[in-house]
Amino acid sequence: DRYGHLVGDQAIRRVAEVLQTTVRAGDLVCRFGGEEFCILLARASAQDAMEVAERMRGTIESSPAIADGVAYVVGGDHRAHALSMMDGKESWVSDGAAYVGSPAYADGLVFVLGRDFSVSALDAADGAIRWRSGDSIYPLSSPLVLDGLLVAGTPDGLVAFDATTGTTRW
Repeated sequence: DRYGHLVGDQAIRRVAEVLQTTVRAGDLVCRFGGEEFCILLARASAQDAMEVAERMRGTIESSPAIADGVAYVVGGDHRAHALSMMDGKESWVSDGAAYVGSPAYADGLVFVLGRDFSVSALDAADGAIRWRSGDSIYPLSSPLVLDGLLVAGTPDGLVAFDATTGTTRW
C-alpha cells in the first residue's frame, strides 16, 4: 500500500514465483485473498511439509530487500546493486567489496554481509559505505534490523550494532 499498486503487485508476483519454484511436482500454489497464499501439498507427511516450508522460507529470505520502490540485491559479482522496481534500471553498484547473502534495509541504509566476515552499511541513495564492522564477528545469517539495531547471528550468539553508527551495542 505504501508504494502503490504497481510495486505491491510486483512484490506479490515475486513471492508467487518463489512459492511456485520451491514446491514439489504435483503441489499447488494459490493466491488466497489480497496478499495471502495457500499451498496444497499432495500426499505430504508432516516432515515433507516442513521441508517444503523451510525451502520457501530460505528462498524468500534470500530475496532482495525492497524499500521506496528500489530492490537491493547482492549479485553474482558479490557486489550490492540497487534496481528500480518501476523500470528495472540500476541506480548504483557498490564498490569492489565482496558481499554475500541477502541485504536488509532500514532508515536509508542497506546492510550487507561481507565475505571477510564483516557487516557494512551502505547509503541507499548512492551505495557509499557509511560504516563497516570489524572482520571478527563471523555473521552466519542475513542481518535483521529491529528498533534501530542491526542484529546478526554469529557462532558465539547474536551481535547487535547501532544501525546508524555501527557501534557495537552487544
